[in-house]
Amino acid sequence: MTTIGFLHTSQQHVETFDALVNEANPDVQTIHHVAANLLTLVRQAGAESVADEVAAELEELAAQGANVIVVTSPAIAGVAERVDVGIPVLRVDRPVAFDAVRAGRRIGVVAALASALVPTTELLQQEAKAAGVEIEIVPVIVAGAWISFEQGEEDEYARDVAKATIELAERTDIVVLAQASLMGATQYLPDDLPVLVSPRKAVAVALEKAGA
Repeated sequence: MTTIGFLHTSQQHVETFDALVNEANPDVQTIHHVAANLLTLVRQAGAESVADEVAAELEELAAQGANVIVVTSPAIAGVAERVDVGIPVLRVDRPVAFDAVRAGRRIGVVAALASALVPTTELLQQEAKAAGVEIEIVPVIVAGAWISFEQGEEDEYARDVAKATIELAERTDIVVLAQASLMGATQYLPDDLPVLVSPRKAVAVALEKAGA
């Protein structure tokens, strides 16, 4: 049985990624680890401060039978990618970063936290260099949105993110929603808006890496 492991920093992501995996392939199992404390520590002292804790979480997911692991928080994704646990470890935003640098030169990035915005913009520059293209990144942090998310006001969170995304799309070629939690904003976006959202794409790539 193919199994995808997920490392989250928010409990809300469990239901989202279970639904995406079931939609893509109902025969695939999922294992979730939620380590909300890691995000708190990153915001206080940076990603390197949690490198050992991230490695331990990934090792446990591999030991539990995961064939591939998706790290759904950009804040810890960079240190996670460096850990060798014998199976692929995929950061949730890498597939959309790969697509973004091939879709436009002026790329907007929306985030609700600086700890997510910075690693995603760095990833975009990395992917642009690998692709041999030059890009301009236009970053936006949606002020106050994360408070709504933490308080469970997910609809208000989604609406605020959608508003910022629509405004940013007017000034860029394509917009990347940097955090998995931003996916809910898509229900308030026009269908033709050039926006890339990480969760669905990451699940598709994970299934491919797992051979499912």
